[in-house]
Amino acid sequence: MLCSESEIELSDDHSGLKILDPSIKEGTLVSEALGLNDVILEIGITPNRPDALSHLGIARDLCAIYNLELKYPEIPVSKRD
Repeated sequence: MLCSESEIELSDDHSGLKILDPSIKEGTLVSEALGLNDVILEIGITPNRPDALSHLGIARDLCAIYNLELKYPEIPVSKRD
């Protein structure tokens, strides 16, 4: 299949062609065909939640929402003389 990147909403560039693999079956989602089927999680932090302004704060909230156990990162500590 030949199409411009703007036709499949990859970019605004419509000057060239994007050549897709001919082995892709008709009806396959473009996101699947191009390996772009990632999950995007948009987060809006309100001013009353400074605890959520870090990766760990977001992870804690997501674990609470999905009833998962929070796994803290292992931080190596070295002793100083």
